[in-house]
Amino acid sequence: MTVPAEDSFDALFRGNRVVAHTGARYPVLQAPMTWIARAPLVSAVSAAGALGMLETTSCDFDAITREFRAIRERTANPFGVSLPVRFLKRDPVNESRILDWLLGNGLQFVTTAAGDPSRYVATLKKADVTEPFSSCFGLVSLQNEDGLGGLPGAPGAAA
Repeated sequence: MTVPAEDSFDALFRGNRVVAHTGARYPVLQAPMTWIARAPLVSAVSAAGALGMLETTSCDFDAITREFRAIRERTANPFGVSLPVRFLKRDPVNESRILDWLLGNGLQFVTTAAGDPSRYVATLKKADVTEPFSSCFGLVSLQNEDGLGGLPGAPGAAA
């Protein structure tokens, strides 16, 4: 089996929207798995050319800032941060502190989960952060997202 030259991979993904949107070399995003997606994994994924994603489910300011700095020390490649809306909004002061710190330290890409992403869109756009990708865990999750009201006609959706 012949392994393609490095340049052919770059050519293969030239013009890809995910690559253009994230700054990663390859259109692969690592899942921001709770307690696993920390500096060692995120920096390795980003260093390999995909987009590593730091999880922030703990909402622990010290842990988030420590992990963010550790990733920056390990790779100059792009990485992102996942913002779990439902967990962060429980403490608005801490939520604001975390978001302000991330934005002040060069955050460039965000995914949101567990809630309505519109909570952060204006703030992220103002800071020139790429509009966030939002994830949900299926139809029931989407129906229950804060402020989205579900899908019209779907079981359990608001009338």
